[in-house]
Amino acid sequence: APLPQWPTAGRLDEHANNSIIRGNADCARWVAGDMSDNNQDELTPAEENIWYRLMTFHGVVENRWSGDGRATHAKNRELWHRWALPALTAKRIQAAGLSGLEPLTDAEQTEIAGVLDVRTLPDPAERVDMSSTHFSLAFMAGGLVFPRWVYFSKAHFNAVADFSEVRFNDGAFFGAAHFDDTAYFSKARFDGDTWFSGAYFDGGVDFSASNFDANVYFGDAHFPDSAYFNAAYFHGGANFIETYFDADADFSDCGFSGATDFIGATFLQPPLFHQASLHQDTSFHAANFSGARAVAGDRAARAWQRLKVIMNEGHAHDQELRFFGY
Repeated sequence: APLPQWPTAGRLDEHANNSIIRGNADCARWVAGDMSDNNQDELTPAEENIWYRLMTFHGVVENRWSGDGRATHAKNRELWHRWALPALTAKRIQAAGLSGLEPLTDAEQTEIAGVLDVRTLPDPAERVDMSSTHFSLAFMAGGLVFPRWVYFSKAHFNAVADFSEVRFNDGAFFGAAHFDDTAYFSKARFDGDTWFSGAYFDGGVDFSASNFDANVYFGDAHFPDSAYFNAAYFHGGANFIETYFDADADFSDCGFSGATDFIGATFLQPPLFHQASLHQDTSFHAANFSGARAVAGDRAARAWQRLKVIMNEGHAHDQELRFFGY
């Protein structure tokens, strides 16, 4: 399907009315699929997904940091990368540290396909599709390289989901994905446009030190638990329109090189932007801080003070005045 036409600059007019803002959220749901459809009864078990079966060929790992888990994950990762190599450019192979690997031979592919009971393995030059998939066990993808577009739209993760240090070489779709436990995306690299629109992070999420090289969309996403973006870098537009932050939202030490929108976002705790570098074209228009304003203490005071400084530096004096009241 063709990609939707979204405001890539992330900018809506400062006097935009609610219907325009709502239209952007509706676009998010168009990409992701309505959250109300995210029913586990309609999901496919992970054990039936060929890409998941390939990436866990040597066994499902519950904890990749344990002794046995580390060894099994290393074997799974090597097999996955040998399968992916033909779809990677020499530059990307070198950047991912895969220069010492060789692609799977025809005989190896035939043998693996036989074990997986399929005629042939998926083409690594095509998209990886795990959308609408139910992952009942821990999902361990740490350090993997996804060679092309990857789809996790409307996927449901019951346990820990580890995407730390993953390289998404093209776009990544996580629209309306549901994470029941902690999701780790620390030090992940997103080379193409990325969608988390409508995603739900029940157990908290860690995007610390992640790198978004293109546009990223978190519109209508929900963070009931802590959301850590500290030291992440956003090279393109960053869209947090109508996003819900029910707990800590930490953007400390972040870098934003493109237009950034928190239009209509809801914060129940004062967001942290300490030492963050925001693009001059950053908007908190119509953002809801009513819950966060009730939070007292030195930490909250310093959070509001930092936002006032940021708005002053960006010459957004109307928004600066708003934070003087907090």
